[in-house]
Amino acid sequence: MVRPLRQHNPGGFYHVTLRGNHRQLIFGCDADRDTLEDMFAEAADQSDAGVHAYCWMSNHVHAVVRVADVPLGQFMQRVATRYARHFQRRLRTTGHLFERRYHAVMVSTDSQLLAAVRYVHLNPVRAGLTKDPIGYRWSSHRWYLEQGGPAWLRTQFVLSLFDDDPARARPRYARFMTEDKSDAVAASAPAATLRDKGTEPELPTRSAANGKCVDQVALDELVRQVCAQEQVAEAALRGRSRERHLARIRTRIATQAIESGAASLSDVARHFNRHIASVAKAIGRRRAK
Repeated sequence: MVRPLRQHNPGGFYHVTLRGNHRQLIFGCDADRDTLEDMFAEAADQSDAGVHAYCWMSNHVHAVVRVADVPLGQFMQRVATRYARHFQRRLRTTGHLFERRYHAVMVSTDSQLLAAVRYVHLNPVRAGLTKDPIGYRWSSHRWYLEQGGPAWLRTQFVLSLFDDDPARARPRYARFMTEDKSDAVAASAPAATLRDKGTEPELPTRSAANGKCVDQVALDELVRQVCAQEQVAEAALRGRSRERHLARIRTRIATQAIESGAASLSDVARHFNRHIASVAKAIGRRRAK
């Protein structure tokens, strides 16, 4: 079946979601996220598009993008194609990194734009990765609260919806993010008037473990990738052996999983049958080095 063409609206805002194929991890390290940001910056410059909000999760990304004359599809193709090649080249893998088609929701009103930005910035909260979005490193939320941020990120337009003076707009934005806290995350999904079939943003399927949420698909994929690189069986990492090379690999996975948002400290400790304090100390030693 031929897919319908997406509507191009020059000057329009879109809430975009790009997801890993079969919900696989799309970041192997912090440098991968930096690379993706560079590619967003370059694509925005080439397309004269504006990125007004973003959030890089472990196996999918969100962005609020305003397009100009170049359609959103060309912008996203530049980002997705280049990043997939980078990721596959670095890890020496093949096959599709992303789902074949990005998801996009057209944002038609100011209220929908604010809702879309809030949804993007609260994604880590909804995923159980942090209680406050300021605690998640890989989103544009903090640049709405303070000056600075990457040159390609445009916060002024959204802030102007609160007040023309950024100094007054920032605290009003902060209050907006905490309004109706009990239902803020669920209610912040943009109710766009024009949307493609199946474009409702989704989060990774999560499983409960001792009351904690863990993105099991992402964590399992991370373990699989590292074990393949290190040429070690996962069963060995779960065993009682204290061999240094196994401890090093467990610590590498734990650090990467926590920093990427794939899992919490307790999730990783439980995955490898280790005490949480032992994992925390090992991560601390690795970071100190």
